[in-house]
Amino acid sequence: MNIIGIHSKHDSGIAIQIDNRYQVIELERIYRQRYFNLQRSDIPKAEVVELVRRLYPGVDFDFGIVVARRARGLEKEWGELSVARWKAAAHHRAHAAVAFYQSSFDRALVISYDGGGNDGWFRTFIASRKDGVQYLDDGIRINLGSAYGALAVPIQEIHTNASNTLPNAGKLMGLAAYGAPRAEWRQAIREFYIRTLDHSGRRIRQLPTLGAAIGLDLSGPDTISGQDAYDFAATGQAVFEEIFFEHALPTIAKYKLPVCLSGGCALNVITNEKLARTIDYPVFVPPNPNDCGLPLGAILQHFPPQYPIQITYAGVPLLDAGKLDDVCTEDDIQGARIENVARLLALGNIVGVARGNSEHGPRALGNRSLLCDPGNPQMKDRLNVKVKFRESFRPYAPVVRRCDAAKYFDCLDYDMSYMSFNPTVRPEWRHRIPAIVHADQTARVQTVTREQNRWLFDLLTAFEVLTGYGVLLNTSFNTKGKPILSTVAEVLENLAMTDIDYAIVEDRLISSSKVRDRNVASRVPI
Repeated sequence: MNIIGIHSKHDSGIAIQIDNRYQVIELERIYRQRYFNLQRSDIPKAEVVELVRRLYPGVDFDFGIVVARRARGLEKEWGELSVARWKAAAHHRAHAAVAFYQSSFDRALVISYDGGGNDGWFRTFIASRKDGVQYLDDGIRINLGSAYGALAVPIQEIHTNASNTLPNAGKLMGLAAYGAPRAEWRQAIREFYIRTLDHSGRRIRQLPTLGAAIGLDLSGPDTISGQDAYDFAATGQAVFEEIFFEHALPTIAKYKLPVCLSGGCALNVITNEKLARTIDYPVFVPPNPNDCGLPLGAILQHFPPQYPIQITYAGVPLLDAGKLDDVCTEDDIQGARIENVARLLALGNIVGVARGNSEHGPRALGNRSLLCDPGNPQMKDRLNVKVKFRESFRPYAPVVRRCDAAKYFDCLDYDMSYMSFNPTVRPEWRHRIPAIVHADQTARVQTVTREQNRWLFDLLTAFEVLTGYGVLLNTSFNTKGKPILSTVAEVLENLAMTDIDYAIVEDRLISSSKVRDRNVASRVPI
């Protein structure tokens, strides 16, 4: 069967299943708007339909599945697609499906929690290969996602946009490592979390009341900074964990099953790590637990696969790959050999990677990555100031061969393929790879096997020969406020406008000095 899944709110996307193969089009990467929301944009649905037709010419779909309350009206809304029958998908059930069917478990407990969807805020499921993904309860009436994002608004260091709190959560989580929870603030922040189910706008209006209760000015953006802000972030994180564990642990203890986490709150690596160290059952978090995973989850909810699926690199290829011929020569292909790339990294260069299909999910996993040497203590500041243009307190993640992870990190036997956990860096390595060590001595680790990404695995192997450690700093190939890139033109723009030294584009090496040459720039508009 040919099936199309559609999610049209924030993190809008399209998922395609053709002959049991999957691809996901994250529309933010097409329209260059982070957290792209089709419903609130001026992009007509007809343009998205044309995009699907261009990428899948001549394909008719047996089913179209939309994340919506009901199927009625979907044919009219998306009628320009060639779809025989329409179905609706539930938000959290789609989150649960996308997590479970990527796991290796035959049966599991799935917890999905975020800022809310058409079936609640915090939902628990029993999932099995035989019976599918089934609701376990009527849901817990608590909205941890919106409250967590709202807590970042008063913090000067985070530079928030009060009209869109979606970028706030990751920043608040990073800043929390610089502070310590204050016991006298916990109850008031707890009440802020549980007081209402409203989304972020109402939450922000409640911040002054919270501020009065704890003795801080939370009346608007950028009203607190320094140690008060750090401790406020740390307390917000601690209370988030406390409430999550209160609701999750009794169910986990009752069912005694492996656990999958999904929903946007499953991007909270601190909570994920603590859960994995608290319970006696395996914990799995997929690469796409946030709303970008919903269109695929909508398909999987209705048409569950018999075996675990691999969708790590199910994103789109470079959409203008033909431009490579305008800037590259045979010498560029020779320069992209793994041994040469490893040498460039060991010499202190920042190397962008744009190879094959992009990763599906918010974290770059080697196909749309910026890579550099974590042994350089100035590398974090260089990236923040001259490449990513982002806040100085935010950490960078390491990538390591899975077989070597325990050598560098105090990690458990869980799947760390997707930067979903933050084990402690072992003391003997903290001074050797300082650029990936966060303020609390942890790192958001990505592991890789040769089967998952042969090129990246072999690069780590070659880099270890040169440096003595098989770890690279890995961050997404983009700049602040922009989605992960999808075109050669964007690669060239990054090389021209930032401090990136080289890029591997498919099988070719391009230097920033070459891109800045007028002749190249004129032949390939940036």
